[in-house]
Amino acid sequence: FNDTPATEIYPLSLPDALPTSPRGLPVSVRAESEYVGVDIWRTADERVAVHLINYANAAGPTEVSLTFAPWLEVDPGEIALASPDVETRLHTDADGRVVIEDLATYAAVLAG
Repeated sequence: FNDTPATEIYPLSLPDALPTSPRGLPVSVRAESEYVGVDIWRTADERVAVHLINYANAAGPTEVSLTFAPWLEVDPGEIALASPDVETRLHTDADGRVVIEDLATYAAVLAG
């Protein structure tokens, strides 16, 4: 039995986001759930926007970690999180990974 969710494209609310190939951006994404959708963008002002959607939100929140390539020179103090879910939090761990905890539905991370 294979219950793979369908992928849908939604318009996003970052007006300055320009689509680019995820292969062209040095961001590694790991999620606890296989039902987390990831979309990576480069903004017009050269920041990186990572959009995360938890397709299995009925199963509960999940954790996602992002690792940015060192040459991007992402300052942990310059990373912002936007999410409609009040329980979703962001922190940087000792290894430099950006961790999004309790992703219930949707979040956007803006770095740079």
